[in-house]
Amino acid sequence: MNGRMPRILGSFAVLSACSAPLSATPPPPSGATPTSLSKPDGGGIGRDSDAAPPGWFRAGSPGSPYEIGVDSSVAWNGSQSGTLKSKPDRDAYEGEYIAYLQTISAKTFAAKWVELSAYVRTDGKSPSAALWMRIDNQDGSWILDNMQDRVVSGPHEWTRCIVRMPITDADARIFFGATFSGEGQMWFDDVTIRPIDPPPDANRQFLKGCCNRKATEGMRDEPVNLDFEAAVPAKR
Repeated sequence: MNGRMPRILGSFAVLSACSAPLSATPPPPSGATPTSLSKPDGGGIGRDSDAAPPGWFRAGSPGSPYEIGVDSSVAWNGSQSGTLKSKPDRDAYEGEYIAYLQTISAKTFAAKWVELSAYVRTDGKSPSAALWMRIDNQDGSWILDNMQDRVVSGPHEWTRCIVRMPITDADARIFFGATFSGEGQMWFDDVTIRPIDPPPDANRQFLKGCCNRKATEGMRDEPVNLDFEAAVPAKR
C-alpha cells in the first residue's frame, strides 16, 4: 500500500470548523469539494440507482463519474463482492470520488475500540482505494480514519485492510465503508466490524472536527449484508 489520502472528505468535511455541516463520507483520494450529508432521498447521498446491495448507500462528488454495485464474477469469498468503478467516458477524474457506506449505533461498542476490516482488490490505470470510518459523538465532535497514510494505490490483488478507532460515547454514530477515486475499479468483500481491546497504537492521532448533531432514533444497532451476498433489488 502506498499513496496518501487528502484531508477532504467529500460529504464528510474533515475541516476543523464547527460551522461545517454534518457530513458522512470519507476523504476522496484526490481533492474534492466537501458537501453536506443528506437523507437517502435528498440527493447528497443515497441508494445507488443501478445496483445498490441491501443495507448500503452511496456518497460522493456531485455528478461523480463513478458507479457502485455488486460483482458476481469477482469475490474474495462467496459468490459476489461490492464494487466501485470509474465510468469509461471521462477524460479526467481529478477531485472526483465515490464511496459506499453504512451507519450504525455505537451501543455495541461502548467503552471499547471498534475494528473495521475488509479484503480489498484494485485494478485499472490509476485506482486509489481505502476503507474509512468516522465516529460522530453526541457533543458534535467527530474523529475519522480514512487510511490517508496507507491508501491502496495502483493495481493490487486481494489485501486485508484494517481501521481501528476508540468509542467514548455510547450514543455515538458510526459511519463506515469504502471509498475510491482515480481511473479503474475497486472490489471489497468480507467486511467485519467488531469491538476490540485497545490496540498497540492506541495513542495514534485521528482527523478531528465538529458538526451539527442529528438524531439517532431509528438507526440500526448492527450492520447488514457485510458479505454482499444479499440479492440486489430488481430495477423498476
